[in-house]
Amino acid sequence: MTGSGASGVGGPGIVEQLAGWVLAVRAEDLTLAIRDQAKLLLLDTIGCGFAALDEPSACALLAVVEGSGGASQCTVIGRAHRTSAANATLANGALVRILDFNDYVNARAGDLGGHPSDNIPVALAATVAHDPLAGHVRMDAQT
Repeated sequence: MTGSGASGVGGPGIVEQLAGWVLAVRAEDLTLAIRDQAKLLLLDTIGCGFAALDEPSACALLAVVEGSGGASQCTVIGRAHRTSAANATLANGALVRILDFNDYVNARAGDLGGHPSDNIPVALAATVAHDPLAGHVRMDAQT
């Protein structure tokens, strides 16, 4: 396997295997409690993005994104104009993290740990906005 997770001679690499597992999940296979929790966490993430809009670091980043231009592909939280998928991912990813430290926990030993779960819906949203056919991966909004 190469650093990109590309398929090698022996079959799919770990990235392809993980992607296949993720893409095989269907909303109807998940319990109602899991779907409701996922929706709640997604709403919390979006709320954190809106709440951060007036923070100095958010204002600085948004000025850079707005000044960068880019293809009119995706929206940025709290903004009416569209920008490139890459710029929207950068801006939205930062906005949802500026005020939210939910992924950072103190272990009993005092170590800090975490994972970037807030960035997953941001990247997915930009992907779906750029390629609507990718929307089959979304959480079913009807449940």
